[in-house]
Amino acid sequence: MTTLFISHSSKDRTRADWLRTALKERGFKSLFLDSHPDDGIPAGSQWEHELWQALRRSRALVVLCTANWLRSPWCVAEAMMARERGKPVFLLADAEIVDDRIVKDEAGGASRPRLPDFLKDTQFISVAGVHLDNGFRHRRRTVYTRR
Repeated sequence: MTTLFISHSSKDRTRADWLRTALKERGFKSLFLDSHPDDGIPAGSQWEHELWQALRRSRALVVLCTANWLRSPWCVAEAMMARERGKPVFLLADAEIVDDRIVKDEAGGASRPRLPDFLKDTQFISVAGVHLDNGFRHRRRTVYTRR
C-alpha cells in the first residue's frame, strides 16, 4: 500500500522530486509521485486510471500547494477525492499562497493565489524557510498511526 500520494502540478516537477527525496530520506518508504521512474506511473500505462488507483490505495495526500497546483483541475480533484475518502491531507503551501484566515486585505494580496475554501479547515505548513525535519516528524507519526 502506498503511504503517501504526492499531489503536485507537472509544472512543479522539480520541486516534487525534491519533496519525494526529502520524504524518502526521512523514512517514508512507500510514496507515489506520478512521474518518478521507481514508484510512479509506468510508461505505456493508462495514466488517468493509474493515478486514481494510486490515490485510492494511499493512506494520505501531501499537497505541494503552489499557484500551478491551484490552477490544475486534476490537482484540486485529487485533494477533493482524498478528503471525501477521509484521508489526511497535508498541505505544503508555497510562500505565494495566501490564507484568508490569517492575511486580511494585504497590499497586493488580491493578485496572489488563495488557499481554496474546501481546504481552509486544514492546517498547512509554509515551505518558505521551513526545515523539513520539523514539518515531517509529526506527520510521519500521524500517517502511520491513522487507519
